[in-house]
Amino acid sequence: MTSGPNGPFSRPSPSTGTRPGNRRRPSPLIATLIVVAVLVIGFVYFSQVYADVLWYNQLGYLEVFVKENLTRIAMFLSAFIVMAACVFLSIRVAYSSRPVYAPDSALQDNLNRYQAQLEPVRKLLMIGIPVVVGGFAGTAAMSMWQQALLFFNSRNFGEQDPEFGLDFSFYLTQLPFLGFIIGFLISVVVISGIAGLLTHYLYGGIRLEEKGIFTSRQARIHIAVIAATFLLLQAANFWLDRYDTLLSTSGTWTGALYTDVEAVIPTKTILTVASVIVAILFIVSAVIGRWRLPIIGTAMLIITAIVAGGVYPWIVQQYQVRPSELSREAPYIQRNIELTREAYGLDETELIDYEATVEANAGALAADSGTTSNIRLLDPNVVSPAFSQLQQFRQYYQFPETLNVDRYDIDGEVQDTVIAVRELNTDGVPDGWVNEHILYTHGYGVVAARGSTVQADGKPSFMESGIPSSGVLGDYEPRIYFGESSPEYSVVGAPEGAAAGNRPPADRRFRHRVPDNVRRRRRTQRGQSVQPAGLRHQVPVHRNPARGCGQRRIPDPL
Repeated sequence: MTSGPNGPFSRPSPSTGTRPGNRRRPSPLIATLIVVAVLVIGFVYFSQVYADVLWYNQLGYLEVFVKENLTRIAMFLSAFIVMAACVFLSIRVAYSSRPVYAPDSALQDNLNRYQAQLEPVRKLLMIGIPVVVGGFAGTAAMSMWQQALLFFNSRNFGEQDPEFGLDFSFYLTQLPFLGFIIGFLISVVVISGIAGLLTHYLYGGIRLEEKGIFTSRQARIHIAVIAATFLLLQAANFWLDRYDTLLSTSGTWTGALYTDVEAVIPTKTILTVASVIVAILFIVSAVIGRWRLPIIGTAMLIITAIVAGGVYPWIVQQYQVRPSELSREAPYIQRNIELTREAYGLDETELIDYEATVEANAGALAADSGTTSNIRLLDPNVVSPAFSQLQQFRQYYQFPETLNVDRYDIDGEVQDTVIAVRELNTDGVPDGWVNEHILYTHGYGVVAARGSTVQADGKPSFMESGIPSSGVLGDYEPRIYFGESSPEYSVVGAPEGAAAGNRPPADRRFRHRVPDNVRRRRRTQRGQSVQPAGLRHQVPVHRNPARGCGQRRIPDPL
C-alpha cells in the first residue's frame, strides 16, 4: 500500500487511470485538427478578401471597398457591444438582487434544483448568452452600412417639404438610419427585459404565491425601468412615423394624402405623448410600489393605438374622403405633381394649351405618311405568346416575356421591327449532365416581325423566322451560347476538321449525312419493331444481314 495526498491508503483514480494529481491532457491529434481547421477557414476567408482587394484595386475603387468593410465592422462591433452589454447588465442586476432567503414551497424546491444544476456553469452562461445574442445583433446590423454612411455624410438639398418644412435630405439620408436605431434599441430593451425577468423568476425575485404574483422591490424597479425605456423608445418610433407618411405608397398617389395629414399624423402625435405619460407612470410605480396606474395606462395606450391608429383613419377615409375624393385630395395630388416635375427637372417647362380639332379632313395625314406607316401594331409587351406558339418549335426553346424593338434598313426603307432570339429553355431540357451541358447547350436563331404590319388573320408578319433561319436579315451565326437564359456552362466544340457535336438531338437542322452503309428503317407492319421517334433523329440504325431483321445501335457519327 502507498500513501497519497488524500490519505495514507489512497489509490489512483479509476476514472482516469492515472496517478492522483495528474490531469488528462487533450489529445495531440485533436489539437492538431483544430489548428488545421482554423488555418483552412482563415485561408479561405483571406483568399476571398484578397481577391476582392485585387479586383477593386484594378478598377480604381479600393477606397470604396475599404470604407464599406470598415463601416460593416464598425456596425457589427457597435451593435454587438450594445446588445451584449445590456443583456449582461440585465442578467447581472437580476442575479445580484436575488432574495437571500426564499419561502419554502414545492415550486421553490423545483427552482432550487434548477439553480443547483446551473450553478457550475452560471458564469459561463452569464457571459455566453450575451455574447451569442450580441453576435446575432451585430450580424443583422452589418446590412445597414449604406444607411449609416448616408446618415454620417448627409448634406442639405436646399429644398423643404411642404408639410413639415424639413430638408429633403432628411427623408433620404437620415430618416432610414434613425428608424433603424430606434428599432434596434427596442429589440435590445425587449431581449434584455426577457433575460432579466427569467433571472428574477429563477432566483426568486418574482414568484407565484397563493395571494398572487410576488415581486421584490429590486425586481419591481428593474421591470419599471425596462418598461419605461421601452415606452420612451416607442414614443420616438411614433414620432418618426409622422415623417414616414410623406413616403407612403399605400394610396393612389405617393406621399401624404388627406387622411394621412388630417388623421394619421395627429394620431401619431397623440400616441407619442401618451407613451411618454405611461413611461412616467412606470417610474412612479417603481417608487410607490403600486402597479395599478401603469397597468391602466398601458391598457389605455393599447386601446388608443387601435382606435386612433387604425379605426379613426379608416372612418375619415370612408366618410370624408370618398364622398368627395377629388376635392379632398386635390391639394395633395398637386404637391405630388409639382415635386415630381421638380425631381425630373421639368418644373420650368413651358405649358402651352393645345386646341384639338375633332373633325378630320381627307388627306390630312398625307404629309405624315412616313410616320403613320411606322405606327406599331405589335406590342412587344404582349406579343411574346404569339412568338412562342408560332416559332418556338421545341419545348427546350423559349422567348422572353417582353420582346425588343429595333429599326432596320431593308431595301432602302427603315422598318420598325419587333425582334427576339430563340433562347434555350433549361427547364425543358431532359435531366442529366450530358443533356444539360453537352447536347442542349444553346438557343438558335433570331425571330423578327414587322412592327407596323400584320397578316390578314392577325398573326405577326415575320421577316426572319424558322429553323433554319431564313428571311431578310442575311446570313449570321444562329447558335446562341450567351443569352439571358443560357446554362451556367456548356461543353462545346470538336476537333479541327470535324463537325461540331453540340446540338439538340431532335432538331432537323443538325441532322448529319448518314453513310451509305448505314440506313434508318421504320417498319410498321405487324410483328415488326418501330424505332422510337426520339431516337430516329439522333441514332442511326444498321441492318445486320447475319441477324435477319434485327436492329442494333451504332455510335453517333457526330
